[in-house]
Amino acid sequence: MIHEEDDPEEYLEAPPDLEWLVTAEAVIRAVERYEPQLADRCEVLPDQLDEKRYEWEEYAERHEAYLNPEPDDDDRYGRFGESGEVFDINEFFADL
Repeated sequence: MIHEEDDPEEYLEAPPDLEWLVTAEAVIRAVERYEPQLADRCEVLPDQLDEKRYEWEEYAERHEAYLNPEPDDDDRYGRFGESGEVFDINEFFADL
């Protein structure tokens, strides 16, 4: 669902493909093994990737909601009644 404070235009662009994140941690661990001087940096990278993944997944949900909005409960039928017939305002007030 798009949040009210969001600008819907913000979600026009498709979210990035996150498949590469599956192997990213293994690559970081390999770098840590072969380059011990980078161990400190390699310690924080998985957490940073998880944070970024969360942001991208949230963006993807909002992008999907932008592309396929859920109908408003109050506006399910628009100007049509439940039966699908056009609602005539003049007929509604005819008895007055």
